[in-house]
Amino acid sequence: MKRKFIFSTVSLILLILLAQSCFYSPRYIYRVIAWQDSDYDDYKKFKSAPISPSEAPYHFTKGTLTQEQQTQQSFEKSETIKDLDSFLETNNTYSFLVIRKDTLLYEKYFNGATRESFQTSFSVSKSVLSLLIGKALEEGHITSIDDLITQYIPELEEEDERFRTITLKHLLSMQSGIAYSGKVSFPFVTADDPKTYYHPNLRKVAIKHSKIDTIPGVKFKYNNYNALLIGLVLERATKQSVSSYLQDRIWKPMGTEFEASWSTDENGFEKMESGLNARPIDFAKIGRLALQQGAWNGQQLINSEWFSLSTQPKMNADFDGYGNPKLWVYNYFWWGIPERENHSDFMAIGNMGQFIYVSPRSQTIIVRNGEEANGFGDGTWIKIFHEFMENQSK
Repeated sequence: MKRKFIFSTVSLILLILLAQSCFYSPRYIYRVIAWQDSDYDDYKKFKSAPISPSEAPYHFTKGTLTQEQQTQQSFEKSETIKDLDSFLETNNTYSFLVIRKDTLLYEKYFNGATRESFQTSFSVSKSVLSLLIGKALEEGHITSIDDLITQYIPELEEEDERFRTITLKHLLSMQSGIAYSGKVSFPFVTADDPKTYYHPNLRKVAIKHSKIDTIPGVKFKYNNYNALLIGLVLERATKQSVSSYLQDRIWKPMGTEFEASWSTDENGFEKMESGLNARPIDFAKIGRLALQQGAWNGQQLINSEWFSLSTQPKMNADFDGYGNPKLWVYNYFWWGIPERENHSDFMAIGNMGQFIYVSPRSQTIIVRNGEEANGFGDGTWIKIFHEFMENQSK
């Protein structure tokens, strides 16, 4: 009986997978089954688009040993941390950087990582997309964030005429009304998380698999289709790939030290919801650009008004159970902590605890890369960072 049950179960699974193969490519089905949950080293599995560094790298001022020790002591005031180095090592951190007023107070690498090690960013990439939207607006490629997405992706109307009610602003604020379920259950190849992450044709996924759930502008729902659609808008509006637009407008002008890459699907379309891979010191420069509201050493790379709109907390929509609206809210692909008008801390957050945390009041940036921490998630990291900023601004 047991062997018969196993045979029947395996046969059923094979039949379901065969049926799914009529709608999904064998490559996609293989990825979902073989690769399963996303992994920190996934960037090694995907194709990627290279992003060249600056010809004139910018270097932060190196802090003193005393400043490093003071930074450690300040973190160790937290009830969670007794010894900062041990805490970071134990909690699967690869890189941890603290920069205040352009001085690198703390820069250490753990668990086999070095300064030259590639680190992936997961959804930190969404915040970089936000920067690129700000630049595209400034250059006139996009008229307004109130533009309808069908102005750039008219094919969506053929899928559902209700797409005519969704604006770029709705996508950026995760209030598009597009359906999304982060839960992965059998047959999991049909779930939204793997489709928007593993599918070899993400342009097709963005257009054919985005489905309307409710009217836009009413409910917050974190949704990877939104990032794919924003990336498709950028590609069409600028008439170049998102990675090359990033390279030309931001990555090289802001003095990056190392080459970066953006993971792509099989057709060269960037994994807009994730996939920007770089060294931590260059991620810190994204934080510096945001901290200085688009200015870089006397040059305005992105209009400062965009940073006020995209990073400072304004949302009061229903969070649909995601996160804690009293602690952090969502703007245009950036998270924020609502506390001080135009001076609130904000951050780019990625899966497994990737952070670019920016504090205007203390002129401080924190970068953390690594695997998921033991026993706590994003909320605990944010609490630690926020407490540190409170100590700095006293």
